[in-house]
Amino acid sequence: MEPARAIRKYSLLFVCGFLIIGNLGAQKLLDSIVTYYYQPGGDSVNGVRIADEYNGAGQRTSHSIYLWDMNTRRWDGWMFPVEECAVCPGRYEYGYDEKGNQVSSGGFVWWGHTVGWVERTRTESGYDDCGNRVSSTFSSWSTEEKEWIPGIGQEFGYDDAGRTTSSIAYVWDPTLKTWHPIEKMIYSFEDNGRKTQELRQQWDEAVRDWVNLTKTEWYYDSLEITTEYASFRWTLTGKNYDWKEDNRHKIEHVFDTAGNRILTTDFLKTSATRWTAIYKEDLKYNQIDKPVLSVISKGTGGLTEYLRTEWVYDPDGRLVLETLTGWMQRRPGLMGKKKSWVIRSFDTDGDLAREIWYYWDGEAKSYLLDGKDYYFYHSTATSHQEIRMDPIRVYPNPTGGILNLSGLSQPAEVKIYSMQGMLLRSVHHVEFSFDISGLSPGAYLILVAEVNHPPFRTILIKE
Repeated sequence: MEPARAIRKYSLLFVCGFLIIGNLGAQKLLDSIVTYYYQPGGDSVNGVRIADEYNGAGQRTSHSIYLWDMNTRRWDGWMFPVEECAVCPGRYEYGYDEKGNQVSSGGFVWWGHTVGWVERTRTESGYDDCGNRVSSTFSSWSTEEKEWIPGIGQEFGYDDAGRTTSSIAYVWDPTLKTWHPIEKMIYSFEDNGRKTQELRQQWDEAVRDWVNLTKTEWYYDSLEITTEYASFRWTLTGKNYDWKEDNRHKIEHVFDTAGNRILTTDFLKTSATRWTAIYKEDLKYNQIDKPVLSVISKGTGGLTEYLRTEWVYDPDGRLVLETLTGWMQRRPGLMGKKKSWVIRSFDTDGDLAREIWYYWDGEAKSYLLDGKDYYFYHSTATSHQEIRMDPIRVYPNPTGGILNLSGLSQPAEVKIYSMQGMLLRSVHHVEFSFDISGLSPGAYLILVAEVNHPPFRTILIKE
C-alpha cells in the first residue's frame, strides 16, 4: 500500500475511534455524564453532572454543569469563585434558524435554587446562503446599565470551496459606540485544499491600515504529506521591515509494509545544521491493521513519554476497551491537567459507557482512585418524530468527487463538518447527489437533515 493511501487508511481508523468516543452516530445522543468522586470508605453518591438537551432535529439546545451538594442532597448549578472568573457560565443554551445554523448561544450563571440560571453572556452569529458563518458578536449583560453591552465581534471570509480565507476581530468602544478592528487572519491554500500559509495582522490606528505581525507556512511532498512548517515574525531590520524566521520544524513519517503509519517525529531546527526531536508518536497495529498502541513523547531537552493509549477489540473488531496513561484534563474548565490513568469501556453500540479515573500520588508513588464517570444516552427518535423505515445511504465512501444519496423521502440539506466540529459547507435542496471535489483529502462528518426526520450522520473519507 502506498504511503498516501496509508495516511487515509489510518485516518479512517482514527475517525472510527472518534466516532465511538464522540457519539456521532445517528441512533443515540449523549444525555448526561455523571461523575462519582472517591472518598474514604467508597465513592461519594454524586459529584458532577453534565447534562445536554436536544430538539427534534437532534441539535443540542443546552449544555449544563451541576455539582452535588452533600448537605442538601440536591444538584446545584456550577459556580466559579468570583476571583477566578467574573462571568464563567455553567450553562449554555443554543438557538438555530430554519436552516439548522446555530445563530445564538447564551451563557448562564447559577444564582441559587430561588432564582436558577441567569443569562449573562450572549453570542449571535450570521450565515450566508451556503451555511458559512460570516459574522459573530459576543455581548455581556451590564447589571448597572441593564442592557447587553457588545464586547468582541468577528467577520469571516470564504473561497468558492467553502474554506475560511480570512477572519477579522473587532472590539467594541463603549464611549464612541462603535467597533474597532484589532486583528486579522488570512489563510492561503493550494489547489488541492492544503493550507500553505496563515498570516496574522493587527490594525495600526496611526496609519489606518493592517500591518503584519506573524505568519506560519506549511510545506508538503508529492504525496501531500506535511514535511515542514515554519513560523516568521515581521521585524524591523535597519530601516525596513521584513520577515524573520522564528523557528522551523521538519516532520518525518515511517510506514510498515502494510502502509500503516508507525512513527511520526517532529524535529525543531536548533542551529544551521542541527535538528532536535521535540515530539514523537509510535504506533503499533494488530493483525487486521487496527491500532493497539500509541505512545506520544514530548520534550526539548530530551523526549519523555507524555501520553500512552492502548486499544482492545472483541473478535468482531469492535472497540471494547481504551486505556490512557499520562497528562490529561478530566473536564475542560473544571480541573487542571494532571498525570492520570484512565480506563474507558464501551457499550454494545460502541458508545463510551464508563471512565474510571486514577491520579498519580507522588508521595504514595502509585495511582489512586479518583472517581468514575458514567455516560447516559437517549434515542434520537422521539414521540413527535416520524420514524424512518428506509435508511439513507451515502456512497461511494471513500470518494474523490461526486457523493450520491439514496433513501431520501424529500429534498434535504447536507452539512459538511470538519472532525473538530467546524461547519465547512452547507448544500440546500439536495435530491440525489452533490459535489465535494473542492474539499481537501481527509475525514469529514456528513449530516443529512430532512424536515420531520431525525438527522442522519456518517463519516466520509475524501480521497
